[in-house]
Amino acid sequence: MAFLQMEATNAAHSFPTSRTRLFALLVSEYGRILRRELSKTPETLARAMREGFSYESFLRDQMDFVQATVGEFDDGPSILEKIYIRFVDAKVLDHQDFDHITAKNYLLSLRARIEAILATETAEEEALRRSVNILMKVVNAQNSTFTEFNLRENAIRIELLLALKRDLGGENELYKEARNILDRHSLILINYMHEIFLERLNASLQEEKRLREELEKKRQQTEQELRMAQKIQESLLPTSFPEHVGLRFSARYLPMSSVGGDFYDVASVSLKDGSRAVGVIIADASGHGVPAAFIAAMTKMVWQSSLDACIDPADALGRINRQLLERISGNFITVGLGVFQQTSENPRKGLFHFANGGHPPCILLRHGEPPRMLEARGRIIGIFPDVQVEKKAVEYRSGDRFVFYTDGLIEARMEDGEIIGEERFLAHIQSVQRLSGEAFCDQVISFVKESAIDCSQDDDLTLFVVDVP
Repeated sequence: MAFLQMEATNAAHSFPTSRTRLFALLVSEYGRILRRELSKTPETLARAMREGFSYESFLRDQMDFVQATVGEFDDGPSILEKIYIRFVDAKVLDHQDFDHITAKNYLLSLRARIEAILATETAEEEALRRSVNILMKVVNAQNSTFTEFNLRENAIRIELLLALKRDLGGENELYKEARNILDRHSLILINYMHEIFLERLNASLQEEKRLREELEKKRQQTEQELRMAQKIQESLLPTSFPEHVGLRFSARYLPMSSVGGDFYDVASVSLKDGSRAVGVIIADASGHGVPAAFIAAMTKMVWQSSLDACIDPADALGRINRQLLERISGNFITVGLGVFQQTSENPRKGLFHFANGGHPPCILLRHGEPPRMLEARGRIIGIFPDVQVEKKAVEYRSGDRFVFYTDGLIEARMEDGEIIGEERFLAHIQSVQRLSGEAFCDQVISFVKESAIDCSQDDDLTLFVVDVP
């Protein structure tokens, strides 16, 4: 539609002549901006957009709108040029996606604002809102704030008014009409931006509330799981030890967290020849918390039956390994297992049969002798089909003390950054070996906790002592 035809049409809609002249003026200025874009490199113009056509096709389509509205128009700089250059960086345009920080979005936003000049009151607001929605792509892509958007809008309004005042010269009435229109449009735009801001703020608050509720739900679930694991852990540790078996037992257990994967146990074993023996076990499941507690619980369920009226701890560890192999999926447990076989003549004398599945070796304390590490080769339990466990035996007699422990006692880190280690640990337990079993346990645990940095624990601490009276 040529401009004169457009004026005749708009007269039927009671639009003031000043408004139609302002509309035509800005459409022509829009056309000059399009010509500026059409002068870009062929590579830029050929780039495809998400809509499926090239940037050049988009510009040609916009130019058809301009020419249908005002017909031919003069070349030259546009009054929109300063605004356009300010907010579209031609240096980076070639490297940008046309769906984000692009000339395309600014062009569509400018057109929506120009179309609002000749729109009815309802259509005017819709066009301006459409302009904001287009620019929101730029705001989001640049991580701009709403304050920056409002400042940008105010700058655009001022620049546009200054350019119109300069180009319209003495046509004060047209300039006043343009100022009223542009002021009202800016107010509508900023109010709409505030609406968007409040909607997003409310959505953000709702999301924050949802996340808090989800976190609280997970916290309660975790606490419930920990309570369950604590019950499992409590059920693992013996509440009392067998009496009248010719041995005395003492133990201390300090989990790193509210629940751990260490456990120890004692069982009376009936041998095939009618005699009896005493089996002992200490174990340390990988990890901490609920998974470790479940692994320890499964181990406890199978260890006593694995002895099965025999005194071969290596065979017992092989049975435990076979039963856990398919059940603990990538986790593992270290186990120290032994059987005290008493002689019929003297219940305080006999053989201690032992085997080790990757666990720290038991220590034998005997008066007048240095501590003796009862070492036996063997793989950790629950990983390999064949644990290749070595069985050994040692004679025991009255006054002997067997010390079983988990690695948390020797790997506690001291203030100098070094771990306690076997040498320090052995020296300390030898220095207190004449204490009673209960006092001995207290002294050893105190030594470890006092040596560790700020009394913190990196692992569970378990100490299990068997005394031969």
